[in-house]
Amino acid sequence: MDSERLSLVLRDTYAKPGTSTWRGNGKASAALAHELDTGERTGNDRFHAVDVADLLGRYHKLLRHDRTLTERDRQVAVTESTELWSALQAPDEAGAIIRWLLGNPARVRTVLDVADRVRRDPDLAPATGSRFETSPYGRRTLIAAAPLRGLLRDLGAARKGRGAAPPATAGLDPTRITAAGLPTSSRSAVEPAVEPAVEPGDGRRGPAAAPTEPHRRRERPGPEPGS
Repeated sequence: MDSERLSLVLRDTYAKPGTSTWRGNGKASAALAHELDTGERTGNDRFHAVDVADLLGRYHKLLRHDRTLTERDRQVAVTESTELWSALQAPDEAGAIIRWLLGNPARVRTVLDVADRVRRDPDLAPATGSRFETSPYGRRTLIAAAPLRGLLRDLGAARKGRGAAPPATAGLDPTRITAAGLPTSSRSAVEPAVEPAVEPGDGRRGPAAAPTEPHRRRERPGPEPGS
């Protein structure tokens, strides 16, 4: 590893051996994959979606701005970014992580903002699958941003208030769902706000207009009798 900055990010990508967050190969992406599959929190009773997004943002920053990276360093950064991006694209089987993220707007903003930045950057096209066109002068223009799937797609829909429900839990083991304290309803975690109907004259939009009488033709008085 030639870049000290890359070494620091890579170190933070792994949990310390022996900690409660250690899953699979010990990376944050592996912890998130376990949480998405089971709905169970790991390490300090929390989920790793924000950690994974933060790490992806740090790798993106290195690839975007650190011109001292060697080609080997860039390959390492892209490989790690690919794992992190794939973890965020996996489905939230029980919907637990989406509900946890929606409990704090800052978490939602962190995850979705990072996702939006990396899928529009040509430096991470090998990781995200976004397509770019290179001009004769070397300028790369976005042709098609990678679609959001899984956790990212459902979280984005929920933030916009579209009433998108987390993935249904019908196909999961009921004992796992109950143990995680998750509702079995497939209703949306976020329902769009519905404004109550306003009747005329209820005091909120001004007084009701007075009913108008139908127009009647005024008749001219006739001559007085005996005139």
